[in-house]
Amino acid sequence: MGMIGSWLLLAAVAAADTQWQPPPAELRGVWFQQDPEQLQCQRLLQARDPWEHEGSVLIGALWIDDRVLHNWADYGEGDIHQVVRSVQVSPTQWQLEVSVGIDTLPDLEQDSSFPLWLSLADGVLVWHEQTGQRYTRAWQRCSDLPPRPDGN
Repeated sequence: MGMIGSWLLLAAVAAADTQWQPPPAELRGVWFQQDPEQLQCQRLLQARDPWEHEGSVLIGALWIDDRVLHNWADYGEGDIHQVVRSVQVSPTQWQLEVSVGIDTLPDLEQDSSFPLWLSLADGVLVWHEQTGQRYTRAWQRCSDLPPRPDGN
């Protein structure tokens, strides 16, 4: 996204309703990075209990619910982006303000927040953040969120 594109996106965010809203339903679910065979997704869908072995079939997944975006790391925890604010800037784009915690929820009173952008087109979710350097990843939706073992 060039400088003009970034400016237009920021202008749209400024003009949008800034009241907090959760990530929309079409973004919620379990996503995996683009893989032609979708092997990780198949493992999740075939698992009788996705939480068995501490959720090992979720490793590498992006979990999006109404409050967090959780990138599951190799060791099963990873970075947890807690949504502070979510604004839809177009029919297929959202700007989120998030705070990040590593292996735990962030402390919203102490951890700073930063913007990230999500766009959804043709079933592909693109995550873009600019925190010092440009960082973009593309994800494919695998499934709805499995119920957590604690029922939440």
